[in-house]
Amino acid sequence: MGPGDKWLADNYPDHGYRIYAASGSTLIYELLRNSIRQICILPAFTCHSLSFAVLASGKQLIHVDVEKGSFFCSKNRLMNLIDRVGEQNVIVLVDHVFGYVCPWMEEIKVAFPKALLIEDCVRALGAKIGSRHVGSVGDFALLSLYKTIPGNDHGAVLLTRKPIPISLDGYNKCQLKSRLYGFPVVRKIYSLIKRRRVIRFKPQDTLSLRSSWKPDHRLPDSHVANRFDRHIRQLQVTIEKSDEARAHLAAGMTAIEGLELIAVAPGTHPGPYFLSALIGDGYDANAIVSTLHSKGVFLLRTWDVLPIHFHELKDTFEQWPVESLALSKRIVHISLPDYYHQKRRDALLGHLQKAVRASRQ
Repeated sequence: MGPGDKWLADNYPDHGYRIYAASGSTLIYELLRNSIRQICILPAFTCHSLSFAVLASGKQLIHVDVEKGSFFCSKNRLMNLIDRVGEQNVIVLVDHVFGYVCPWMEEIKVAFPKALLIEDCVRALGAKIGSRHVGSVGDFALLSLYKTIPGNDHGAVLLTRKPIPISLDGYNKCQLKSRLYGFPVVRKIYSLIKRRRVIRFKPQDTLSLRSSWKPDHRLPDSHVANRFDRHIRQLQVTIEKSDEARAHLAAGMTAIEGLELIAVAPGTHPGPYFLSALIGDGYDANAIVSTLHSKGVFLLRTWDVLPIHFHELKDTFEQWPVESLALSKRIVHISLPDYYHQKRRDALLGHLQKAVRASRQ
């Protein structure tokens, strides 16, 4: 048992089984295929790969819109939906989006003890609600071996309370870029090349895209496992440094007109990887990201493409996801580990203020 696997065993004692694979959406697909339940509820603001994994499993898919300015749907609205479709027939996936903790998981579990709950923690490693790590409440927890692990390009682990028969075969080999990530000079060169690329955001019409999602039943390779082990050894240090960076950047961003920070729910501690904000009405999020990119400041616009953009998913929404679409047009994320040094944080805040001001429409 490596350090990463031992950390999972120690911090998730109720989830005695851990299944590693190259693809997290494939793990969800197999989990659903092994369930006799017929309905799966997902947030409308989520990665579309999860939606297509649900469809491929043969389940009825229902997307629920988020609340205005939030990563999460209304607790009462979700509870009413579960009550309507029947808790014994439903699987609910709740995403701790970009490490921001959904605060009402325990209430859902208490109110509907027979519903199956999946906690998507792929960007929330190290996040907590109270003293417990996110993923502890649900029947299943999905964590990523690459979305928060520098250098990795694939890998996931599903934590379960009971064994699930999943057949995996072969290994997903890391790309050359991932294998070379450990060399600082390579990272520097890649950053210089990346900033020279012109990025353009193409607005997508709703229901206009089509997916080619297929399950990937391979295992993660040894590079992925080794980096995960090293990352876990340094996780507490990462959390402490990110807390400092978050506090500094949040204070500075609060003073910038046109930015609104995503709120951290009371009683929760967000994951140590991202600080998320909404670009205000009258400002252009894509222009801001493009301007900063040219200066070597790389923000994320995930997710600017949602399930509602895919034609195959047109009949899966409880109602038109107005707030999820609004969120997708305004959201930006800062990678906190890139800003552990105060000098870099100060530079980011300066560039950000200028870019936001210049994008005003």
